[in-house]
Amino acid sequence: MGGGGHSERSYSQLDGSSGEESFYGQLRCGSFPLEERWWPAPHGLVHLFQHSVFRNAVQKVEEEVLLLKTENTSAKAEQKTKKDRQLQDQSSELMNDVQGAVIQLQAECEKLHGTANHLIEEHSQKQVHIDHLYKSMEELDEKKADKELVEMEFEIKGDKRALETKVSRMQFDSMTEELNTMFQELLSKITGQEQDWHKIIDKISTEMECKLDRIELDPVKKQLEDRWKGIRKQLQAQPAPKEDDAAGIRK
Repeated sequence: MGGGGHSERSYSQLDGSSGEESFYGQLRCGSFPLEERWWPAPHGLVHLFQHSVFRNAVQKVEEEVLLLKTENTSAKAEQKTKKDRQLQDQSSELMNDVQGAVIQLQAECEKLHGTANHLIEEHSQKQVHIDHLYKSMEELDEKKADKELVEMEFEIKGDKRALETKVSRMQFDSMTEELNTMFQELLSKITGQEQDWHKIIDKISTEMECKLDRIELDPVKKQLEDRWKGIRKQLQAQPAPKEDDAAGIRK
């Protein structure tokens, strides 16, 4: 039978020294055929064989687990390195973006600072112009007020002068009229005195004719008449002033 032949062959191998060495050599090397490992044997040998197989299997599993752990660790390390590299690249890119934004903001700030300084300078210049305009307006107002005051003074002086001229003309006309009246009265008196003078002369002549010689009386009479004619000429040579003469004096 196949089974009996197998058992006989196995036992015959165990009985001989060469067979025993071959068996233990194959068992130690782990190259014993799988179909020949489960043959009927004494209890101690079977237990030793099973323990060796189990130990080899466990060792193999441990090696595979260690390999898996190593591969997993390597994969994790590689993944972490890749992730770190990606994060580093992203951080570098973000840092570059931030630096670019900061540089752009600095440029904008410098530009705004320059614009602000320019606006402040323009405001200062405009303020100076405004102050100058206010000062010019004040000076113009003062000059205008002075001019109005001068014109007012001129008007007052003109009115005063016109009033004084009018009063002076009225006074002059009044005085001229009064002088005219006095002159006319004086002429009337002179005319009356002339008549009286003639009467006196005639009376004196009559009385002297009675008392003096005719030759002595004629020179005295002629002297008195000449004197009287001179007085009349002087009075007639100064006529009464007229209104045109008064206007000329006023001017």
